[in-house]
Amino acid sequence: IALREKVPDAAWLNAFKTPFLLPAGDAVALPGGHQVPAQALSLGESEARTAAKGFAPRWFPRRERGAERVPAHLRASEAPAVETATVAEVVTLGGRVPLKGRDMAAVGNALHAIIAMRLVSPAVEGNTARAERIIDAYEAAACLDAVDALAAAERFHAWVRERFAPERIHVEYPVSQVLDGGQTRVGWVDVVLRSEREVVIIDHKSSPRPRAEWEAEALSHSGQLAAYAEAFRAVGQPASTWIHLAVAGAALRVAV
Repeated sequence: IALREKVPDAAWLNAFKTPFLLPAGDAVALPGGHQVPAQALSLGESEARTAAKGFAPRWFPRRERGAERVPAHLRASEAPAVETATVAEVVTLGGRVPLKGRDMAAVGNALHAIIAMRLVSPAVEGNTARAERIIDAYEAAACLDAVDALAAAERFHAWVRERFAPERIHVEYPVSQVLDGGQTRVGWVDVVLRSEREVVIIDHKSSPRPRAEWEAEALSHSGQLAAYAEAFRAVGQPASTWIHLAVAGAALRVAV
């Protein structure tokens, strides 16, 4: 029985519930009282072949590491930026959203949800109270005011209606595409607009960067937009791609 010296209680041996098989001296005492002669040796690779007469252990050959495995799933949001991407259009939607704090993860989550609420249920009364509940749920009250967040959502909604006149608006739209190598790329598009003449992909970003940095911010997410666009093209639906800077109050069309 070959065991590592530092870990004598091997799991495979414990599975048989026979701890008595490990000799503590020159014999193994069986549960029935019988004694079986035994010998325990501490062996290293260099001395194993000469340590015991008649004992010739076989050392397993070293296994060469195979090819690196690639992940089965890829996230569209982690796709690298597209070097050839360009900003084809910049649209100013209105004023910036005032921020009282800099927890941008909380701000981004709350703004995403409030914009989605405004897009899918535009005729519902009490939107300010709903926005407040969303902000509280994401623990963003220290950073974001519900009235300001809802105003940004209203401006975005008005622009979407005027610019694209969509027949259908989807929020948090799931995308999954099997790539040529067998990997599956997945993602969730913040907004998908559909009409007879076009499909529009819009992804929200909560970056508060100034206007001089808008294009760099949008292009840094061009890989994500390209991944979404490729998934739509694969099913015969070419789409334009946009980044919506929710805090800054701008939308940029990115050609990928």
